[in-house]
Amino acid sequence: MQGEDLQQIAHQLAASNMSVSGLCRSTYYTAPTLAERKLAIDDNRRALDDAAVLNAACYMQVVGGLPTGTKDLYEAREQVKQGIRQLLPHSKDVGVPIALEPLHPMTAADRSCLCTLRQALDWCDELDP
Repeated sequence: MQGEDLQQIAHQLAASNMSVSGLCRSTYYTAPTLAERKLAIDDNRRALDDAAVLNAACYMQVVGGLPTGTKDLYEAREQVKQGIRQLLPHSKDVGVPIALEPLHPMTAADRSCLCTLRQALDWCDELDP
């Protein structure tokens, strides 16, 4: 959506009596370095702003798999939760909830270390009780 006039898109959607049920444009939280994780959080923050302009009902997140060079699934999940914790205040400020999309466990290494609906619900309870 970079380079697009989101205000114009939002206007066209409203004029057509359409809405955005969810914006799914997340950047993976998992990365081998703190600097890369910070960039991912910043990018997700900008995407939350885009979701707000579009009046999206939620910002859907596919969270990322194992960071390059590691096999530590626990650490990957902690990186994701830490990133979401940092975004939650902004999510509330712009009025767009974060929605977590678990993917099949076979994608845990490369796309999503969040693998079950139960796990997603547990994270929601943990991160925003």
